[in-house]
Amino acid sequence: MPQKPILDSVRTEQFFPLVPHRLPLPPLLAESSPSKSNQSTTRPQQRLQLQLQASLTAVEPPLLQSDAEQFSQDNFSILSNEKVKELQTLQVTCARSQRPLAEALIFWNLAVEFENAGYHARAQQEFENFVKPCARAGYTPGILSGLSSIAVSLFLQKKYKDSIQINEQAVKLVDEALKIIQKTSGGWLTASFIMSSLSYNIGLNFLELFDYEAATLAFSRSLQHGMQTQNRLAEASVNAAQAVCNSLSGDFEKVDSCLDRFVELYQVEETGLETTLGLRSVQIVKENEIFNLQNNQQSQASKVLVFVLIKIANYARFHKNLVKSRHYAARAFNIARQFGFYGLVNTAACIMGIADGEQFNDTQEIQLEVIEVEKEELEGVTWA
Repeated sequence: MPQKPILDSVRTEQFFPLVPHRLPLPPLLAESSPSKSNQSTTRPQQRLQLQLQASLTAVEPPLLQSDAEQFSQDNFSILSNEKVKELQTLQVTCARSQRPLAEALIFWNLAVEFENAGYHARAQQEFENFVKPCARAGYTPGILSGLSSIAVSLFLQKKYKDSIQINEQAVKLVDEALKIIQKTSGGWLTASFIMSSLSYNIGLNFLELFDYEAATLAFSRSLQHGMQTQNRLAEASVNAAQAVCNSLSGDFEKVDSCLDRFVELYQVEETGLETTLGLRSVQIVKENEIFNLQNNQQSQASKVLVFVLIKIANYARFHKNLVKSRHYAARAFNIARQFGFYGLVNTAACIMGIADGEQFNDTQEIQLEVIEVEKEELEGVTWA
């Protein structure tokens, strides 16, 4: 079973292409564990990195996490009912002792526990509970962090309009949250970083709603703020998302421009080598090197590019541009094959086959139309 990528709730989460970004716990909450306690339940819970998924349709969200009934346990943690009960008991104790930030941390851990297990509706509920004691304590940075996670939970439930509203609500709290940070702990995240995160998430929601103009505007704002922080991964993620967005509008010249910038920033090494498919691909890797490449940064960056290309190929087919659909799917196929991502090889091959089949059907229909026209013309001819 592959190792699940784990993130520290306190540390800043990196941006990831086509995956919503979550703000970390602010300083006071990270230090609000009940005194004289070394239990893991009273420390900030580690959360799983959201994962990409390659599908055969353009309308499915690009995440493995969805409804609890649909996920693969390989991508989630097993929910610990014992730990949930322990956290619920501790929450009551914190509430009675009137320690709102300690209580908030318990709600946070409950939410992350459900989130890691794939139960996003329940995670949303616990994140909402997390916000309440933060509000009672007047700790706006906690409210801001909670709203960020609520919005992501809504995104994972495909409630995109609700997620946009929560993100926009969070935007209004940024200035106040940073003022409180300066008065209390002195440092956390910059305004530009927070705005880049929230704008990026708003853009992803609009992308899933097929709203090209609104998504482009949100990504533009995210990119502007991200470049101020000189965050390479933020800029790369926005370019990948904008490439997909451009494919939604059918502008494949802009798709290629954004993809090129993404490849440059994400440090995916590509060459002009030709393959049997006659398309660009990554530099050919010897078979005895594939095993080592699975765990290095270049391999993972290439895997992300494959996901992005598959998403674009699906949108190209959505526009009935079967040539472009096959082009991007074939490029994804080549990269996946070179690095040994065999599941993605199959997905890309299926998309190529669908494009080829639809092109063949279109050609047959055109030929039949021509025959019908010629037949009608011949029926009107009087032979001498």
